[in-house]
Amino acid sequence: MINKDLFFCLTGTPRNMSMKHVPRLIAKPNAIANIFIVQGYAKEFYSMNGKDRIYSWFWGEGEYIIPTSGYSNIMLSDEATLTKMNYSSAVHLLKSREDARLLYRKVREAHCAQIAERIREIKTFTPIERYISLITQKPWVLEKIPGNEIASYLNISVPVLERFSSTSA
Repeated sequence: MINKDLFFCLTGTPRNMSMKHVPRLIAKPNAIANIFIVQGYAKEFYSMNGKDRIYSWFWGEGEYIIPTSGYSNIMLSDEATLTKMNYSSAVHLLKSREDARLLYRKVREAHCAQIAERIREIKTFTPIERYISLITQKPWVLEKIPGNEIASYLNISVPVLERFSSTSA
């Protein structure tokens, strides 16, 4: 599964490592089927050793939150406003409306492509290339996300991030 590939790529852990699903910070996985960010942002992370966090994804306004793994946590910004649809309503909508099925398929395919691209960037891009990719695709992240979380997402240290930020300013 491509989502597990992202986890193993980010953490550098062996693929045979045993893992436990974690309860979501924003919702139980089966309770909410569709979450759309109207305002604010969300961030996804893996908790390592109960303390360290490895950030894997940032979502902004106008994006659907699709967890990349059942092993991750999602945290919302204080100003986040969401549109939610429960699982049974989503299933009913998908069964009854062709346009909803097409939109759902399109959103899922785009998300899978984004995950594949993120894995490719982690494996092949230099740190500065990952930084440029992030600020090109999601410029709001620099204003809203703390530096240590951005550094974790980019798999670099905070001083390296500060150096990148000062040279691009």
